[in-house]
Amino acid sequence: METDVPTKPQRASDGGSSSKSFVNMDALQDEWSIFPWNHFPGYTISERAGRQTSWVWQHGFDIQPSDSPTKRKWNIENHLFKEHRLVDLSGKRGARSWERNQDKTPSKNIVEMLNLNASDPKEQGIANALIQRFDKDHFQRLLLEWVVDANVSFRQPEHCRLRHIFEYLNPSVAVTNAHISHDTVRKRIVDLYTRYKTCVIDNLKSTRPNSHCVRRLAFQESARFIRDYMFYIDKDGVPSKLVLGMPELKISHSGENIAAQILEILESYEILDKVGYITLDNAGNMDTATEEIAEALGFDPKKRRVRCFGHVLNLVVKALLFGHKADAFEAEINGSLFLTRSSMKSGERKAQSESSTT
Repeated sequence: METDVPTKPQRASDGGSSSKSFVNMDALQDEWSIFPWNHFPGYTISERAGRQTSWVWQHGFDIQPSDSPTKRKWNIENHLFKEHRLVDLSGKRGARSWERNQDKTPSKNIVEMLNLNASDPKEQGIANALIQRFDKDHFQRLLLEWVVDANVSFRQPEHCRLRHIFEYLNPSVAVTNAHISHDTVRKRIVDLYTRYKTCVIDNLKSTRPNSHCVRRLAFQESARFIRDYMFYIDKDGVPSKLVLGMPELKISHSGENIAAQILEILESYEILDKVGYITLDNAGNMDTATEEIAEALGFDPKKRRVRCFGHVLNLVVKALLFGHKADAFEAEINGSLFLTRSSMKSGERKAQSESSTT
């Protein structure tokens, strides 16, 4: 075309990969405000599914014709097969893959869904404004936060009806291929954990020494975990609490194994030199774990271990109520409750059966 397209100002975030997910929408709008849309009737801002990682995008603008945004003219293989029935003779990419692509119904874009005329400058501006409002990275980040916060299955974002809802609310979800799979959810969560763990480590380095670390062995149905907490005073003198981890102890629950898991977590957070006192349950294996940790960190276990008062109180109350056979008494009570509930359910089923026969 005869018109000279202005060069897009380079964003400061283009240089680093860590900032790709945090796009400044105001900066993007300023960049598009200098684009001569009057010379490009029928075009809108591109809803490209892939990321613009090449350096060439710093020197131009990505636009698309409103009539066929999903048909990429620069996909030469697709063009050769569709227009000329030519395929790769080496057999590495057969014709079947292209045939499957032709059967797919292209997703409607903003212009088609709202029945806008991109040749009209006013409606062209409306389409561009709507396209700019959708941020693929922000959408995926919100979806990921929902999965974590609601504690739903990683496969939930793959549900076809949920995806139809997203596409109905904004067709850019389908056009930009913004849907995520369960593998993507897992990878993003692991990446977030790694990134924020680094921030936690940097924060703990600035805490006061001899912080109070708590280690507690917990049982949860058939799986057993060690819950690791840390109580400490931050750099501003504020008492704080942090969950360091909850690793599963798949081997024997000996004191040596428990100590090894605890030391591994402390080392991963780089706080081996900041342990002041340790609180553990009063079981025998915890005594061994305390001795192992004390030997590794170089302190006296008798002086640096704090007994778990909640566990002591629990044992005292059990002894007062049930005597020395508290565990057997609790098992008997639980068995009676189970029998009572089973009898109630059996009676309900019998009553329903009799009512249905009459």
